[in-house]
Amino acid sequence: MFSILVLLILIVICLYVYPVIHYGFHQIKIRETLSENEYHEIPFTYGSNNHFQINCSINNVKKDLLIDTKATGLLREDSILKMGGEYWGKLPFCSSNAYGIKERMNIYSFNDICLENIKIKDPLFSCVKRSNLIYDVIEDGVWGSDLLAIGCWKFDTENKMVKLFHYNNQQVLEKESNGLVKIKGGLKDNGITVYVNEIKQNCRFTLDLGYSGTIEVDNRTADLLMSKINYKQIYSVLDNGMRDTVTIFEDVQVSIAGINVEKCQVANIRSVNGNYIGAKFMQNFNFILIYGEEKGHLCKHLYLQKRAKGTLNFQCQYRISKYGMNIERKNGNFILTALMKNSKAEQIGLRIGDEIIKINDLSEEFIDDMMLDSLNQLKITVKNRGEFKLSM
Repeated sequence: MFSILVLLILIVICLYVYPVIHYGFHQIKIRETLSENEYHEIPFTYGSNNHFQINCSINNVKKDLLIDTKATGLLREDSILKMGGEYWGKLPFCSSNAYGIKERMNIYSFNDICLENIKIKDPLFSCVKRSNLIYDVIEDGVWGSDLLAIGCWKFDTENKMVKLFHYNNQQVLEKESNGLVKIKGGLKDNGITVYVNEIKQNCRFTLDLGYSGTIEVDNRTADLLMSKINYKQIYSVLDNGMRDTVTIFEDVQVSIAGINVEKCQVANIRSVNGNYIGAKFMQNFNFILIYGEEKGHLCKHLYLQKRAKGTLNFQCQYRISKYGMNIERKNGNFILTALMKNSKAEQIGLRIGDEIIKINDLSEEFIDDMMLDSLNQLKITVKNRGEFKLSM
């Protein structure tokens, strides 16, 4: 009996404990990349979906990686193969995307990843397969929280420059944080308090630079806002066939750490059901992401300062055609993937998930949302449901 118990313990250690310890020690090694006196200025850009992006090289292959505070390093499966990634193991815990789909992803290692003249040895990236909902969202890949953990990152959004330094360099931190408001623990889940004026309540939010929008609220907050202000709703279908509803609120007034924003677009995605501050919102601020240690414990703080110059834009328009519908190619077929409530498309009987066979006798390569906006009359043939006509 004793030998069986010992065997079971050894199996548990091999399957669960060792992978966690192995992965944990590797992350500690990554965090030790910067020396205390290092200071770097690195340009960044904005991606097509509002994400913050930095140019780096992985195994000498240049990549623009989007910055994500809520994900580890991610690369598409085909990119990993092209760059010669070596299988390292499985992520020791299940990761989940915004839609709650969990997966224990495969991890691949590389010789190094270089950011300007900073070299991080043996970085790990989780493999995103084509079947994953986030495959197209991550573009070239993600510079995740595990790589951000090497130090402090000040984003100067007015000059599109990142200043990177060690968390122990208090002199630099004091200089760079001058005029910014500190939110202690602001990089942790639900670490930011936001006052929503329309419902007269404080809500706890998570900073998620992987979310491309402004502010996203959970279902409870959305229901309260619906009773106070006007809104529009868009029904959608995801790659896995899941149906969803997006609710958009315009000109909501919020306050973060005493910083007021009077006209902010707020979204609610029913299946996500979370409070998030996104990349488009943060483009209007200079901010510092601090990953470090205090009294032997990991700390994650956020500093904020509303930009003094440049155009401030707290709107992130949901892309939908003038007819109130979007059509996308999925698995070789054209599918109606988004439909605005009370739009002309809905009023004539079109439905989410309809397979579109033909539009105005146009060839397939011209069927997209931009094409829809260019036409003032549509004759749409839907599989098994016949013909529908729309005009502006």
